[in-house]
Amino acid sequence: MSNNNTIQLSAQEIIDCDGNQFGCEGGYVNKVLNFGKKKGFIQEECMGYNGQKAECEVEHFEVNECRVENQIWKINDYCIAIQEENIKRELFKNGPVIAQMQPFTDFLAYKEGSYHRT
Repeated sequence: MSNNNTIQLSAQEIIDCDGNQFGCEGGYVNKVLNFGKKKGFIQEECMGYNGQKAECEVEHFEVNECRVENQIWKINDYCIAIQEENIKRELFKNGPVIAQMQPFTDFLAYKEGSYHRT
């Protein structure tokens, strides 16, 4: 979109309908990106967040109004970078990046600097 408006995408559809994830118990960024590459994402208003995992209806992808009207946003491609220099290069060349981490209990006491599990 050329007007730079932010579009809120549906987290609930990922929670309910992406069988490769763990619903409200978490998941993996690369699997969400694969979902977006294969099926695309719909807007929040098409399937609002309710904070609970529900069964994805079998016909969801055929009957959801936004999907029927082809109002989906697909990912063309993505890159997984794991080293600092590679992440810097991605930021410089392509813009924002997504990061994920598995926090441990010692993270609750973290205040500043680089986090290392203790």
